[in-house]
Amino acid sequence: MWVILWHSYLNNDKVNIMCELDVILLKDSNRQLLMESVTKVLVDGDSIELIGILGDRTTLEGSIKLIDFSKGEIVILSK
Repeated sequence: MWVILWHSYLNNDKVNIMCELDVILLKDSNRQLLMESVTKVLVDGDSIELIGILGDRTTLEGSIKLIDFSKGEIVILSK
């Protein structure tokens, strides 16, 4: 894979690498796994729609506190 990325870098090609995230719901100090393998997040005010790799969807009210790609998670504060 690194050979492909390096080749693409040298040739100025665009390379897309999919990143999937787990969504953690934070209510008070309790962390609850809400959804795994999320590939898209749509935010409209306090409404957050999560879309998974297989097209599954969840909508909730809250606010995004943290997106951490190194841990592979999004933390959402519950309303």
